[in-house]
Formats: sequence, C-alpha cells, structure tokens
Amino acid sequence: MAAFYKDEYIEATYIVEKNVIKVTFSEIEPDEKLFAKYLKFLEDTYANKNKIILIYDSSKAKYLASDLRIKLGNWFKSNAEVVKKYNHHTVFIINSMMIRMVLNGIFLVEKPVYKYDIVGTFEEAQKIMNEKLKTIF
Repeated sequence: MAAFYKDEYIEATYIVEKNVIKVTFSEIEPDEKLFAKYLKFLEDTYANKNKIILIYDSSKAKYLASDLRIKLGNWFKSNAEVVKKYNHHTVFIINSMMIRMVLNGIFLVEKPVYKYDIVGTFEEAQKIMNEKLKTIF
C-alpha cells in the first residue's frame, strides 16, 4: 500500500480502492501549521464525495494538545453534514486500554455524527472494515 498523502504528522493510504483510507499518525506532536495541513487533508478527503471507511491508526500518536483538540472538534462541527453523508464508518486503533476508555467517555458526552469502533489492533480494525464494506454501497 503506497501512501497517497504523507507529511511529518500523518500518512494516508488506500486499503480498498478509494473507499477505505488508513490514516497513520506519527509519534510527533503537531504544531499549528502541521495540524492545519491535517485539517486540509480531511477537507480534501470529504470533498471527493466518496463513501469512505476511515481507519485511524493512533498506535504511535502522542496526546494531542487541548487547543488542537478544540480545533478538531470545531472542524467536525462545521463539517458535520458532509461527514455524516460520506463517512460510512470510522475505526480508531488505540493500543492503550486506558486511552480507549477515555475516548469512549468523550464520545458518550459528545457523540460523533459518524458510526465508529475503537479497537486495540489493526487486525481488529480489518475485521470491522471487511464487515462494513459489505454495506457501504
């Protein structure tokens, strides 16, 4: 799988044509400029108007600074309709059980507009992806 987008913060690859996108986060903490590039990547991804399954591999990622988490939340709020229309499912890969619990707690309070699963391994994400691909069209 060759990356179709890559910078210091993320690498994005198509797993199944353009319908499944794996976004792998690096271990660096992004600055404002790098995070703006990530938000632009999201904007461009949804602008393609394809039904997609996103797999976010956060196994190497550092904790995101609160100001950037707020920007991300605001981006999703501002783009809720397009995300709801084109995001078929999202799978978060997070190694730490504690962080998975925290994210589940956040999503209980602030429910995303897309369907999601939070798993610990890529293998678990693949199983979910294969099931969700059956219903994407």
